[in-house]
Amino acid sequence: MVAKNERNTSLKASQIEVDILEQEKSTQNTLLTSLKKKERQLKKELSQKQQLAKTLDQKIKAIIAEEIRKAKEKAGAEGGGTLALTPEEQTLADSFTANKGKLPWPVERGVIIERFGIHAHPVLKGIETFNNGIKITTEEGAYIRSLFEGKVSRIIDIPGAGRAVIISHGAYFSAYSNLSEVLVRRGQQVGIKEHIARVLSKANSKESITELQIWKGSEKLDPSSWIYKAY
Repeated sequence: MVAKNERNTSLKASQIEVDILEQEKSTQNTLLTSLKKKERQLKKELSQKQQLAKTLDQKIKAIIAEEIRKAKEKAGAEGGGTLALTPEEQTLADSFTANKGKLPWPVERGVIIERFGIHAHPVLKGIETFNNGIKITTEEGAYIRSLFEGKVSRIIDIPGAGRAVIISHGAYFSAYSNLSEVLVRRGQQVGIKEHIARVLSKANSKESITELQIWKGSEKLDPSSWIYKAY
């Protein structure tokens, strides 16, 4: 009788262990399914962001190429991807160059959350991302400021990503994207730190992120090395 009871107790204990293992397996499967679902969502969001970035990049390239073409036609110049500058524009470009590392941030308060160039995705293994500029998180509805004095070259609408403003500074261009309200017009002269727009804030997440790009002619530059103490 004692042996039978011991066998029953042992069987019950074994069954409990089996049940626990099954529960753990079920929990792991649920977690794995959830992680895969999250990964698919992240990949989808990344793909959408990359497509928007590609669209913006193509538009900026086309605008700068057009600026260069017009400047060359006006000056009767030929050659590579640099602007044919007037003496006034050359002075402005030289001043911009001299202020490398000292240019003001495009927002009064902000933190760089994505840097220029190619980087490993923080979550998705084996996935790389590329930024043509730097992304800065800031306060909701924050004003976007011009890095330097210059002229508004173009205002762009990017479906799904707000608006963008491109400002020429002689041979240089600064581009500000993910904007809501734009406060300037094409051809307008702007001063350093002048408010040109407001950042676009996402209604669902309350994210307020703007992207800053700096170009010299058709060459992309790392904005972190141009704005004040970005590193």
